[in-house]
Amino acid sequence: MVSFCYLLLAAVSWQIEAFEFYAYFVGENLPTTRNFSYFDDIFSAGVTELIFVGFTVSADTTITRTFSNENELLLARQAADAHATRVSFMISGSLPFINDGPSAFSKFYASANNMVEKYKFDGINFDWEFPSSTD
Repeated sequence: MVSFCYLLLAAVSWQIEAFEFYAYFVGENLPTTRNFSYFDDIFSAGVTELIFVGFTVSADTTITRTFSNENELLLARQAADAHATRVSFMISGSLPFINDGPSAFSKFYASANNMVEKYKFDGINFDWEFPSSTD
C-alpha cells in the first residue's frame, strides 16, 4: 500500500527541472559574426542560460558594454525566447564604488536596470570571487 501511495504521489507531483546548464559567451574572441541560428543551436543543445561576458562598471557606477556587436545580444534574446531559456550578462572584477554609500548603489541599480531593459536580459551574474579590503 505504501509503495502505491508513493507511485501515486510521483504521478501527480509537478516535475521540477533540477539541472541547469550555463554557458558563457565571449563574443570578441570568436572568429565570425553570429546569426540567429548560432544562438538557436546553443539553446537547442540544452543551455538554460547564456551569460554574456563583456560588461564593465566604472567608478561613477555606469555599466558599459565592452564588445562591439550589439546585434548579437538581440539575436541571443530571440533564440532564448524561442526555447523559454534565459540570457544574462556578467560583471567581473571589482566594483569601484563599493564604499561610496547608498547614493552610489542607487546610481548603479539605475544603470543595471537600463542595461536589463535595453537588451531584455533576465539577470546579472556577478563574478566577484576574490573581494579584498579595497573591493
